[in-house]
Formats: sequence, structure tokens, C-alpha cells
Amino acid sequence: MTSQADADAFYAAGVERAEAGDLAGAEQFWHEASQASHHRAARELGCLRERQRDLESAADEWAFAAHAPDEDVAVDAIIAYGRLISEHEFSTETVVGKHRNAKTLGGHDTAGADQLWRRGATSTHPDAAWAWIGLGRLYDPTELADDPDPEKSREYFDKAAKSEHPDAAACGLLKLGRLQEHLGRQESRAEGALDAVAALEQGAKAGHPVWSPRCAFQLAQIHANQQNLDEARKWWEVAAGSGLEFAEIAQRQLDDLDLGGADPLAEVDLFFTLPEQASAIEAFDIALPSLGWEGGVEGLGGYSYVRQEGNADHLFCVSLKRLLSGGGGRIEVYIKDRTDEPAAIGLVGGAARDREALKRAMIKAVGSF
Repeated sequence: MTSQADADAFYAAGVERAEAGDLAGAEQFWHEASQASHHRAARELGCLRERQRDLESAADEWAFAAHAPDEDVAVDAIIAYGRLISEHEFSTETVVGKHRNAKTLGGHDTAGADQLWRRGATSTHPDAAWAWIGLGRLYDPTELADDPDPEKSREYFDKAAKSEHPDAAACGLLKLGRLQEHLGRQESRAEGALDAVAALEQGAKAGHPVWSPRCAFQLAQIHANQQNLDEARKWWEVAAGSGLEFAEIAQRQLDDLDLGGADPLAEVDLFFTLPEQASAIEAFDIALPSLGWEGGVEGLGGYSYVRQEGNADHLFCVSLKRLLSGGGGRIEVYIKDRTDEPAAIGLVGGAARDREALKRAMIKAVGSF
């Protein structure tokens, strides 16, 4: 068993290696010290692992260092952890920030996690606002909180939003807006939506490269759901230009608005329906290789806010696929696939013989389901 003196020596050796530029050596010594429950080594190792993009390991090290008796070490770790899970909450590359235990600093009960988050939030650390967001997440009913308390959550997100922190304030506005929108829907209160819009607009106008576009995207969804399509367009344009993962979705909504609500199947070169409530997407996927053509999905299941049809089970969806036929050029395939009527397909462009060949192949494919 490694003694405290040995752990201290490992930590000191890691610092020496880091100062000499030997990060691999520093990592090895800090790992040894962290395994021996050395909180300061765990804090430093977490920083190194984040730079290496080993985010889950960084989160684990900081969750442990959060228990340090040394106030500075503990607060640094708590706030670094809170920043990390907030920055990666929407990432598709890691579960950090999305895992159910993220909000509890690795799996503590609510009371224990509250104590840790509060330790960081009430500190004099310049980045303490990230811990207020951590406290808000702990009680946020939209985060699958073990002990949901929307009023506490709203209070803590608001503290982060008002912190004037260059990053966490805009994140706090996003979290506050999302929470208030949820509560407004749950309680069927119009003022809930108004509260959400106010917070999200402030966040969208904050000029933050990450959180402001996210606020804009959320705003667009709210306005579109209320059929305020001019306002939705304004915020989708912001989201579409962000380069973030939802930019393509926002652009599809703008394209839908540019159609003016017109049914894209209204003016096509060839229109047909499939029998027996068959899946148009499945039929297309079977037909394409049978024809020997190349093609790919451009947009699948794009929700049309312009053409909402009331019943949530029967939302109007358009799928656009691009395919290259052997000699007739590109054909665009529009699909209207609803649960209460046969799937409708519209083909635009290409040679007439190729359109007919695709129609026959899709109808034939239905028989193979």
C-alpha cells in the first residue's frame, strides 16, 4: 500500500516532470499519486487528461479531487468538472455531461452533490458560475433529477445567468430558458413561454460562439411551435450560420419556410403512392441497389413547421434524397410518409425512363418486405 509520503513524492515528481515539459512522465507520476488518493495530483491529472481529450477520465479525476480537504484544490476541481460537463452536454462524441450521474459529480446522492456544488458556487473563484449551473442541473426536472425542484433549479440557473461570466452566463441563460419552456408547457402557462423567450433572447444576443447559437435555435423552435414563423426565421438564420451540429437542421427549417408552406409534391415530374401503408424509405433503399444507381440521403424526416397538421402522430415530413442515374442525370426524390395514408413519392428531374424505372423498382420492393 502506497504511503502518504510516497504519494506526496509521486505528486512532486509529476510537477517536476511537467515543468520540464515531460508530460508523459508527469502523467505517470500523477496517476500513481492519484491512485493513492492524492487529491492535488488528481486535480492536475484531470487537467492533463482534458488536454489529451480523455474527457471521461478528466471528469473522474476532478470528481475525486472535489473531496479534497484543501479548499483551493476542491473548488478548482468542482468548477473544472462543472465547466466540462456543461461544455459537452450536447456533444455527440462523449457521454460526459449527458450521463445520468454527471449532475451528481459521479454518483453522489443529492445532498452530497449539493454540498460539493455549493462549495464551488459560493467560493471566490473567478469561474464559480459553472458551479451554480451544476447546482441548477442537480435539481432540474428535465435532467432526470433524483430530487427535482424546479424553483431551486431556476434560482441557481438565474445566478449563473446574472454572473457576468464570459461563458457560464450565456450557458445559464440557455439552461434557464429551456427549464422555463418546459415548466410553461407542463403547466400550460403562457407566461412560461414568455419567460423562456426573454432568457433565450438575452442569451442569443450575448455574442457567445457556442451558447448564443444554441439559445437562437431554441428560440426558433418556440416561435415555430407558436406559428410565429417570421421570428422563427430570424433565429434559425443565426443557428444555421453557427457551424454547430444543429446548423443543418436549422437550414432545413429555413428551406421549408422558403417553400412558403407549399407541398413539395404539388409540382413534380412523376407522382405515385405505395400500396399497403408501405415504408417509402425502406422501398427506396431496396430499389436503389437493384437498379445499380448511386445515391445518398440528403435529409431524412425533416419536420415541417409550416405545414403542421395538428395531430402529433400525423406530422408532415419530407425526405429528400439525391441519386445519380446511369444516363439521365440527377433525380430528386421527395417523400411524404404519414401514418394515416399511403406513402406518397414525387420525382423531379432526370430522364423520364429513369423516373419510371425507379417507380417500378420501389413498388416491386414493397413485395419483398
